[in-house]
Order: sequence, then C-alpha cells, then structure tokens
Amino acid sequence: MNKKIPIIMIIMCILIIVILIILTLLLNIQDNNPKQIEEQYATDQDVKMNYELTKVNSKYEFYDIQNCIDKYINTLKSLDKAKYDNGYDSPEVLQEIEETLQEQREILYALLGKEYKEQFKININNIDERFSKYYKETIFNIENMSVLDINEDISIYVIDGQIQYNNNIENYEFIIKKDASNLTFAVYPQDYIKAMGDLNAAVESIKNNNNIEIENKQYNTYTSQAYDDEYIASYYFNIYKNNIISNPEYIYNKLEKEYREKRFGTLQEFKNYVNENQNEIIRRQFAQYLVQENENSIEYVCKDQYDNLYIFKQLNLQEYSLTLDTYTLEQEKFNIEYQKATNQKKVMMNIDKFFQMINAKDYKAAYSLLNDEFKNKNFRTEEQFKKYIIENLFTYNDIKYINYSDEISSIFTYDIMITNKLKNTEKANIKIIMQLKEGTDFVMSFSMN
Repeated sequence: MNKKIPIIMIIMCILIIVILIILTLLLNIQDNNPKQIEEQYATDQDVKMNYELTKVNSKYEFYDIQNCIDKYINTLKSLDKAKYDNGYDSPEVLQEIEETLQEQREILYALLGKEYKEQFKININNIDERFSKYYKETIFNIENMSVLDINEDISIYVIDGQIQYNNNIENYEFIIKKDASNLTFAVYPQDYIKAMGDLNAAVESIKNNNNIEIENKQYNTYTSQAYDDEYIASYYFNIYKNNIISNPEYIYNKLEKEYREKRFGTLQEFKNYVNENQNEIIRRQFAQYLVQENENSIEYVCKDQYDNLYIFKQLNLQEYSLTLDTYTLEQEKFNIEYQKATNQKKVMMNIDKFFQMINAKDYKAAYSLLNDEFKNKNFRTEEQFKKYIIENLFTYNDIKYINYSDEISSIFTYDIMITNKLKNTEKANIKIIMQLKEGTDFVMSFSMN
C-alpha cells in the first residue's frame, strides 16, 4: 500500500504539467488570432510609412515626377497676364485673352491637391490671388526626391530644390501625390507643408485622406516615357542652359570640385566668365550627345552647335557633377593615346588642345602654354594675349593641318589654316612652333599677323 502512494503522486504531477502545457498553447493561439495579427501588422506598417521616405532610384519615377512639376510650373507661367499684354485694346482680343487665362486657371485648379484647396479655401475665382507672385521666368531645380508608397498604385513624393521667380532664388519643397492606376497626379506647394506644421504632418494628412484615389480631371494627367539616353542628356543640358545666366552660382556648385578650382578658381571668376560671354552662351543649343559607362558612374557628354562640351558625370540618379572641357584635368584616355603617338601626332593633339582653350574662352590656360620668350616679347600680360586673340581670330575656330616639319632638332612646326566656324568664307593662316617636353607637357609660339 505504501509503495502505491508515490506512483499516484508521480502520475498526478505529470497530469498537472500536461494540463499547464495545453493551457499555455491555447492562450498563445488566442493571442495570435488572425484579426489581432492583421491589426498589429497594420499598426507597424503605418509607423513605418510615416518615417521611411526612401530616395527615388528609378529613372521612370524620377522623370515622371519631374514632368509633373514642369506641367505645374508651365501652367503658372501661362497665368502671367503680362505675357498677353501687347497693348491690345480690342474687345475681341481682350475677350480671347481672358478666355485663355480662364482655361489656365482651370488647369491649375485641377493640378492642386484636394487637401491643399480645402486648407486655403481656393476656388477658380480666387486662384489668381494665391499665385500672383509667380511669373513667366519661374524655374525649379530638383535636388532630392523621396517616395512613400501607400499601396500598389498611390505614392507620395517629396521633392526639394531651388525655385527662381521674379529675380528671387530660394529653397523650396513640393509634395506630389501620384496615382499609377489612372496616370494622374496632385500638387501640394510648399505653403501647404508650412500650414501643416512640418513635412511629416503634411505627408500624414495627405496619406490619411479617406478619398485616397486622385480624381481624373483631364488636366491632371501625366505620360510616362521611355526616358532614353538622349532624353537624359538633354535634361542635363537644359539644367545648365536654364541656370547659367540667371543663377550661375547653382552651376558653379555643380562643377566638379577639383575642376572648378583649377579652371575658374572662385565663384566671382566664374560669374565674370558668364557675364563676358553671355550673348554667346544664350545662343547655344543641344546638338549631340555620347554616353560613356564607367565602373562607378555614367558620363553624358553633350555638345552644342559650336562643339562646346558639357560632361555630366552621373554618380547616381540624383547626384552628378559637371565639367566643361577635357583638358583642364588630365584624362587617362588622352595620356595613353599621347604616349603611343608619333611626334607629328603629338603636335596635332597639342594644337587641338590649344584651340579648344581658345574656343572655350579659357585664355588663362592657353596663355600658360606659350613659350616664355615669346610671351615676354609679344604678350607680357594675359590681357594683352586675350585682346590679340579676340581681334585676330574667330569666336569659334576650325583647324585644317597643312604642312608639318621637324627639320630643326626638338622643334616642330605646323602650318595650319583656321576657318571661322560661323562663316566658312573667313580664313586665316598661321604657323605653330612647338617644343615637346616631359610627359604631355609642351610650350609653343605662333606667327603673328
């Protein structure tokens, strides 16, 4: 009898442990029912959505949104009444102008986000009052673009950069909501972000709107394109062209650091270069492009109609640097070709480099290549050299190589004919005298008129 008692106690302990295990499992199943999991996931997802704007790394997204901003800004430009003010006082003409302006008001109203219009109580009749400061010269430069995906169709983009209007330049932010299901978008200018308190609150207010889909109002649509290499090259060139006169500091800051310091030095020197060549810069147009893929970057090499170079080195979709020639910084490709070349070919390559500098109005670099004795005799200062070149050569010079000679030891001469690229009938003949030095160094002089 006494032996049975311990056995019963052992069995009872085992049963109690089993019951406790079963109860624990049941409680875990209750805690993890599908509804609770779904609610917890939704909460975690909301928190993640609020604070994890990610940098846009798709060119299709980037240029789609860039085109949306362009459409918005072009509409603002069209609302500038001065654009239509040509002294007309005919009732018929004035009526046509008003009808055009009214259409632009309707387009702008359609582009603005629903929450924005509600916040500022905007309607067709008072929209001019809100946007009266924007005029036809408005330019926006994108610096950063981030995205928050709400679902598979709806995305919210935050774009910051610089805006120019009425001779003012300031930092500026946009929010764009895009609906991929019907290719529509809505714009939230910076004053909406300020009204909401900060960027996070503004994004949250747009994200949580019950009517999350964007209504197709005909005007608020965008078209997604292929965005090939030519499109991207011309995009970069247009950034340069749009800013170089009105905002040279922006372009100066885009120049590759070592390059700008060696070619221009200070911002003021760069501004001087722009001012001196303003009339000619305005005429430049995108003409050709070449794409070179490197290990860590892509280079979009653009040429205008005068063969000026614009080399945009894209480090990633939203970061690039700019150089305006291939001679200021040593190029590995040039050095390899130069070392393999004959003396005649080296002289030709150096003459070509010299005239690249002349055509680029880089008189400082060209002056540095002249033989000291020749400089002391003819051009004691860089300004004297610059004056001579401007008076005796052309704005853009084409070279034709005529006669080469190496009869004098270590001295090479080349008779060349220079043609005015803008007027083929104008020609000049000069003799280049050159001495080759170590590596790619050389000094030269030339015959004087």
